[in-house]
Amino acid sequence: MSGHGRLRHLNWVPAEEGVGFQPAYDEAHAESQEYSAGLVELLGVAKDSATSP
Repeated sequence: MSGHGRLRHLNWVPAEEGVGFQPAYDEAHAESQEYSAGLVELLGVAKDSATSP
């Protein structure tokens, strides 16, 4: 069963259009940089956890 088939089973079909909101570039860029810095930190924590004795 495809992913959309499972969603139809739940009577929910994803919208084919965007959310209709796009922040100004300065705000969006700052948010994306904060998000990616958090992901890099998360990977570092996961690496440290996997390699710790």
